[in-house]
Amino acid sequence: MTSKGIENVNPQRFVKQTKREVTIEEKDESVKDPIDEREIFDLLRDISDPEHPMSLEELNVVQITNIEVDDHENSVKVFYTPTIPHCSMATLIGLSIKRKLLINSWLTKKGSQLLWRIATCWKLSTNA
Repeated sequence: MTSKGIENVNPQRFVKQTKREVTIEEKDESVKDPIDEREIFDLLRDISDPEHPMSLEELNVVQITNIEVDDHENSVKVFYTPTIPHCSMATLIGLSIKRKLLINSWLTKKGSQLLWRIATCWKLSTNA
């Protein structure tokens, strides 16, 4: 750690993707639609990094390509990559991801589908 307590003083900032447009069918709670990678990414993209005033998406910690959803098998896997190897904040980031998914699952009917139907897994990627 540096004297200020920040391990990665100058992280690379990535461009944020455009927000996904929510369709009328997705807003209709009476219609069961599958949970997909983009929906999970949208839940996680704006989580703030514990060390920097940027989101996990802006730091490329969470990427849509590192989210696996198998609606048929009821599973979600989120692989996240800290900005540096041996990041001391990796556990906190993982807990933030878990918390965001669990909070969302209690707030919305769609989220309830996530909590009760999906076995969720958060994994640290070794590609830092």
